[in-house]
Amino acid sequence: MFGWEFAADPYPAYAWLREHSPVHRTTLPSGVEAWLVTRYADAREALADGRLSKNPLHHSETAHAKGRIGIPGERGADLMTHLLNIDPPDHTRLRRLVSKAFTPRRVAAFAPRIQELTDQLIDDFAERGEADLIHEFAFPLPIYAICDLLGVPREDQDDFRDWAGMMIRHGKGPRGGVARSVKKMRGYLAELIHRKRAELSDEPQPDEDLISGLIRAGDTPPATA
Repeated sequence: MFGWEFAADPYPAYAWLREHSPVHRTTLPSGVEAWLVTRYADAREALADGRLSKNPLHHSETAHAKGRIGIPGERGADLMTHLLNIDPPDHTRLRRLVSKAFTPRRVAAFAPRIQELTDQLIDDFAERGEADLIHEFAFPLPIYAICDLLGVPREDQDDFRDWAGMMIRHGKGPRGGVARSVKKMRGYLAELIHRKRAELSDEPQPDEDLISGLIRAGDTPPATA
Protein backbone atom coordinates (compact mmCIF):
# COMPACT_ATOMS: atom_id res chain seq x y z
CA MET A 1 0.00 0.00 0.00
CA PHE A 2 2.95 2.36 0.33
CA GLY A 3 4.50 1.96 -3.12
CA TRP A 4 4.32 4.30 -6.08
CA GLU A 5 1.59 2.27 -7.81
CA PHE A 6 -0.72 2.74 -4.85
CA ALA A 7 0.12 6.45 -4.64
CA ALA A 8 -0.72 6.90 -8.34
CA ASP A 9 -4.08 5.09 -8.12
CA PRO A 10 -5.14 4.10 -4.58
CA TYR A 11 -8.86 3.76 -5.29
CA PRO A 12 -9.01 0.08 -6.33
CA ALA A 13 -7.10 -0.88 -3.18
CA TYR A 14 -9.41 1.20 -1.00
CA ALA A 15 -12.46 -0.33 -2.68
CA TRP A 16 -11.15 -3.84 -2.03
CA LEU A 17 -10.40 -3.01 1.61
CA ARG A 18 -13.84 -1.50 2.20
CA GLU A 19 -15.43 -4.63 0.76
CA HIS A 20 -13.23 -7.37 2.23
CA SER A 21 -11.22 -5.95 5.15
CA PRO A 22 -12.58 -2.57 6.31
CA VAL A 23 -10.52 -2.68 9.53
CA HIS A 24 -7.14 -3.88 8.36
CA ARG A 25 -3.95 -4.43 10.33
CA THR A 26 -0.88 -3.09 8.55
CA THR A 27 2.71 -2.02 9.13
CA LEU A 28 3.56 1.59 8.30
CA PRO A 29 6.79 2.46 6.45
CA SER A 30 8.14 3.63 9.81
CA GLY A 31 7.83 0.06 11.12
CA VAL A 32 4.94 0.86 13.46
CA GLU A 33 1.99 -1.54 13.40
CA ALA A 34 -1.37 0.16 12.88
CA TRP A 35 -5.01 -0.44 12.06
CA LEU A 36 -6.28 0.96 8.74
CA VAL A 37 -9.98 1.89 8.92
CA THR A 38 -11.46 2.50 5.46
CA ARG A 39 -15.21 2.95 6.00
CA TYR A 40 -16.48 6.40 6.95
CA ALA A 41 -18.89 5.24 9.64
CA ASP A 42 -16.23 3.03 11.24
CA ALA A 43 -13.63 5.82 11.15
CA ARG A 44 -16.08 8.29 12.69
CA GLU A 45 -16.95 5.84 15.45
CA ALA A 46 -13.26 5.11 16.15
CA LEU A 47 -12.36 8.79 16.36
CA ALA A 48 -15.16 9.37 18.87
CA ASP A 49 -14.29 6.36 21.01
CA GLY A 50 -12.72 7.46 24.28
CA ARG A 51 -10.89 4.14 24.60
CA LEU A 52 -8.77 4.97 21.55
CA SER A 53 -6.09 7.66 21.44
CA LYS A 54 -4.49 9.71 18.67
CA ASN A 55 -1.68 10.89 20.92
CA PRO A 56 1.68 9.23 20.02
CA LEU A 57 2.80 9.80 23.61
CA HIS A 58 0.29 7.11 24.59
CA HIS A 59 1.80 4.49 22.27
CA SER A 60 3.12 1.49 24.07
CA GLU A 61 6.82 0.75 24.46
CA THR A 62 6.29 -2.14 22.06
CA ALA A 63 5.09 0.27 19.37
CA HIS A 64 8.09 2.51 19.94
CA ALA A 65 10.44 -0.45 19.72
CA LYS A 66 9.04 -1.63 16.39
CA GLY A 67 9.52 1.60 14.51
CA ARG A 68 9.75 5.36 14.38
CA ILE A 69 6.79 7.46 15.45
CA GLY A 70 6.34 11.00 14.17
CA ILE A 71 8.77 13.28 12.34
CA PRO A 72 12.42 12.90 13.40
CA GLY A 73 13.18 15.56 15.99
CA GLU A 74 9.50 16.29 16.58
CA ARG A 75 9.42 14.83 20.08
CA GLY A 76 12.65 16.51 21.17
CA ALA A 77 11.43 19.88 19.90
CA ASP A 78 8.14 19.61 21.83
CA LEU A 79 6.10 19.68 18.62
CA MET A 80 4.09 16.52 19.31
CA THR A 81 1.19 18.36 20.94
CA HIS A 82 -1.02 19.64 18.13
CA LEU A 83 -4.61 19.21 17.01
CA LEU A 84 -3.96 16.07 14.95
CA ASN A 85 -2.19 14.26 17.76
CA ILE A 86 -4.16 14.92 20.93
CA ASP A 87 -7.37 13.81 22.56
CA PRO A 88 -10.10 15.63 24.50
CA PRO A 89 -10.12 17.69 26.65
CA ASP A 90 -6.89 19.21 25.24
CA HIS A 91 -8.14 18.79 21.66
CA THR A 92 -11.38 20.57 22.55
CA ARG A 93 -9.50 23.44 24.19
CA LEU A 94 -7.15 24.00 21.25
CA ARG A 95 -9.93 23.65 18.70
CA ARG A 96 -11.92 26.31 20.55
CA LEU A 97 -8.94 28.67 20.38
CA VAL A 98 -8.48 28.07 16.64
CA SER A 99 -12.18 28.59 15.95
CA LYS A 100 -11.99 32.05 17.55
CA ALA A 101 -9.16 33.18 15.31
CA PHE A 102 -9.94 31.18 12.14
CA THR A 103 -13.42 32.34 11.19
CA PRO A 104 -15.20 31.96 7.82
CA ARG A 105 -14.93 35.74 7.36
CA ARG A 106 -11.16 35.56 7.78
CA VAL A 107 -10.93 32.74 5.23
CA ALA A 108 -13.03 34.65 2.70
CA ALA A 109 -10.91 37.78 3.16
CA PHE A 110 -7.79 35.73 2.45
CA ALA A 111 -8.98 34.52 -0.98
CA PRO A 112 -7.44 37.44 -2.97
CA ARG A 113 -4.03 36.73 -1.45
CA ILE A 114 -4.31 33.06 -2.48
CA GLN A 115 -5.06 34.19 -6.03
CA GLU A 116 -2.07 36.56 -5.94
CA LEU A 117 0.26 33.77 -4.78
CA THR A 118 -1.11 31.45 -7.46
CA ASP A 119 -0.51 34.01 -10.19
CA GLN A 120 3.03 34.73 -8.96
CA LEU A 121 4.02 31.07 -8.92
CA ILE A 122 2.57 30.43 -12.38
CA ASP A 123 4.29 33.53 -13.78
CA ASP A 124 7.62 32.20 -12.53
CA PHE A 125 7.49 29.21 -14.90
CA ALA A 126 4.88 30.14 -17.54
CA GLU A 127 7.42 31.54 -20.00
CA ARG A 128 9.45 28.32 -19.87
CA GLY A 129 6.45 26.34 -21.05
CA GLU A 130 7.10 23.55 -18.55
CA ALA A 131 7.47 23.05 -14.81
CA ASP A 132 7.75 20.53 -12.02
CA LEU A 133 4.28 21.27 -10.70
CA ILE A 134 4.88 19.61 -7.34
CA HIS A 135 8.14 21.46 -6.61
CA GLU A 136 7.24 24.79 -8.21
CA PHE A 137 3.51 25.06 -7.51
CA ALA A 138 1.66 22.43 -5.42
CA PHE A 139 4.18 22.50 -2.55
CA PRO A 140 5.08 26.20 -2.28
CA LEU A 141 1.52 27.53 -2.68
CA PRO A 142 0.15 26.18 0.62
CA ILE A 143 3.44 26.88 2.41
CA TYR A 144 3.45 30.56 1.43
CA ALA A 145 -0.30 30.81 2.12
CA ILE A 146 0.16 29.32 5.59
CA CYS A 147 3.06 31.71 6.23
CA ASP A 148 0.89 34.69 5.32
CA LEU A 149 -1.98 33.35 7.40
CA LEU A 150 0.27 32.86 10.43
CA GLY A 151 1.91 36.24 9.98
CA VAL A 152 5.41 35.05 9.03
CA PRO A 153 7.21 38.06 7.48
CA ARG A 154 7.82 37.78 3.73
CA GLU A 155 11.60 37.93 4.19
CA ASP A 156 11.46 34.76 6.34
CA GLN A 157 9.10 32.70 4.20
CA ASP A 158 11.76 31.05 2.01
CA ASP A 159 13.45 29.73 5.16
CA PHE A 160 10.08 28.41 6.33
CA ARG A 161 9.62 26.70 2.97
CA ASP A 162 13.06 25.07 3.20
CA TRP A 163 12.38 23.75 6.71
CA ALA A 164 8.98 22.36 5.71
CA GLY A 165 10.47 20.76 2.59
CA MET A 166 13.16 19.02 4.60
CA MET A 167 10.64 17.75 7.14
CA ILE A 168 8.58 15.87 4.51
CA ARG A 169 11.53 14.27 2.68
CA HIS A 170 11.77 11.45 5.23
CA GLY A 171 15.36 10.36 4.72
CA LYS A 172 15.94 11.76 1.23
CA GLY A 173 17.86 14.79 2.54
CA PRO A 174 21.15 15.04 4.45
CA ARG A 175 21.56 12.93 7.57
CA GLY A 176 19.99 14.68 10.54
CA GLY A 177 18.46 17.33 8.28
CA VAL A 178 14.89 16.68 9.35
CA ALA A 179 15.64 16.97 13.07
CA ARG A 180 17.62 20.18 12.48
CA SER A 181 14.76 21.66 10.44
CA VAL A 182 12.24 20.80 13.15
CA LYS A 183 14.46 22.43 15.75
CA LYS A 184 14.94 25.55 13.62
CA MET A 185 11.22 25.88 12.90
CA ARG A 186 10.35 25.42 16.56
CA GLY A 187 12.89 28.06 17.62
CA TYR A 188 11.71 30.48 14.94
CA LEU A 189 8.03 30.08 15.84
CA ALA A 190 8.75 30.51 19.55
CA GLU A 191 10.59 33.76 18.84
CA LEU A 192 7.86 34.94 16.45
CA ILE A 193 5.13 34.27 19.03
CA HIS A 194 7.12 36.13 21.67
CA ARG A 195 7.57 39.12 19.34
CA LYS A 196 3.91 39.19 18.30
CA ARG A 197 2.73 39.00 21.89
CA ALA A 198 4.95 41.98 22.76
CA GLU A 199 3.59 43.97 19.80
CA LEU A 200 -0.09 42.99 20.20
CA SER A 201 -2.47 45.94 20.17
CA ASP A 202 -5.18 46.38 22.79
CA GLU A 203 -7.96 45.80 20.27
CA PRO A 204 -8.20 43.21 17.43
CA GLN A 205 -7.24 44.55 14.00
CA PRO A 206 -9.18 43.76 10.78
CA ASP A 207 -6.07 42.25 9.12
CA GLU A 208 -4.72 40.51 12.22
CA ASP A 209 -2.77 37.34 11.47
CA LEU A 210 -3.64 33.93 12.90
CA ILE A 211 -0.82 33.78 15.46
CA SER A 212 -1.86 37.15 16.88
CA GLY A 213 -5.47 36.02 16.94
CA LEU A 214 -4.54 32.82 18.76
CA ILE A 215 -2.44 34.75 21.26
CA ARG A 216 -5.38 37.07 21.89
CA ALA A 217 -7.80 34.14 22.24
CA GLY A 218 -5.44 32.22 24.49
CA ASP A 219 -4.66 35.19 26.72
CA THR A 220 -8.30 36.26 27.11
CA PRO A 221 -9.95 34.85 30.26
CA PRO A 222 -13.23 32.99 29.67
CA ALA A 223 -16.42 34.96 30.11
CA THR A 224 -18.32 34.36 33.33
CA ALA A 225 -22.05 34.08 33.66
